[in-house]
Amino acid sequence: MAGPRLEIAFDPKKCKSAIVTCGGLCPGLNSVVREVVICLRRQYGVTKTLGIPSGYRGFLKPDTWMDLEEENVKNLHREGGSILGSSRGGHDTNAIVDSLVDQGINLLFIVGGDGTVRGAEKIAQVSEMIIRYQYVSSSHTDLLLITHRKSRRESCQLQ
Repeated sequence: MAGPRLEIAFDPKKCKSAIVTCGGLCPGLNSVVREVVICLRRQYGVTKTLGIPSGYRGFLKPDTWMDLEEENVKNLHREGGSILGSSRGGHDTNAIVDSLVDQGINLLFIVGGDGTVRGAEKIAQVSEMIIRYQYVSSSHTDLLLITHRKSRRESCQLQ
């Protein structure tokens, strides 16, 4: 018997996703990055995923963002740490939201612990994004999926 049919909350053809790791380093961060990229590509057809280096501070430097292709993440689960790096603090909610909108990001994955979750909630409130809490926990790591419902600028809305 087939399970219930789930609707995708975004149009993969119009999707530009990003992933960031925040807070302290812990085991499994590279595995999460790898699986997000591969899952988005293979299961949903999302062709553009960017890695935001240096935690929340990295949002302010879009010229440092990395293209994450399946080819360059395929063996990432064998490496420790985070290919994206991380940092604590540096959370300027309005500047982060402006950067997301300017870069056309409409699907955001934020990986980290309690402080990261609090920061993600602020981003969601300011940007009027939908937060879908899907905790994938190791000892201290949670994964948040944030998608746009509406944004401060027309260019970033999914239709």
